[in-house]
Amino acid sequence: MRGFGEFLGGALGVVFGLFLFVLTMMLCSIINGYVFSIIWNWFVVTAVHLPALTVGSAIGVYFVVSFLLAAVAKDQTIAELSKGYGWLGKLFYVLLVQVGMGASVLGVGWVIHFFNS
Repeated sequence: MRGFGEFLGGALGVVFGLFLFVLTMMLCSIINGYVFSIIWNWFVVTAVHLPALTVGSAIGVYFVVSFLLAAVAKDQTIAELSKGYGWLGKLFYVLLVQVGMGASVLGVGWVIHFFNS
């Protein structure tokens, strides 16, 4: 089976791939920022009395924390977990992991927040 980039052909495939990559990264950043702002506002604001975060501020703080923790080694990389899929499948996998992780954190956080209020 031919890859999606080959299907689109040459330069157009590369441009489309870059566009999808940037779009996926932006969407993942918004999801992570939203989840981080909700969790921050539920727990940190009430427990430590720090100011609330907007989604934009939460995206920035999340980037800083992610950058600082990037040196932590992981057992499995996205490349290993998504082996056998094309580049479009890998982008979809990253997006699916981000949505799933965000929904899980938000769901567990909501339960904890519900019982703490």
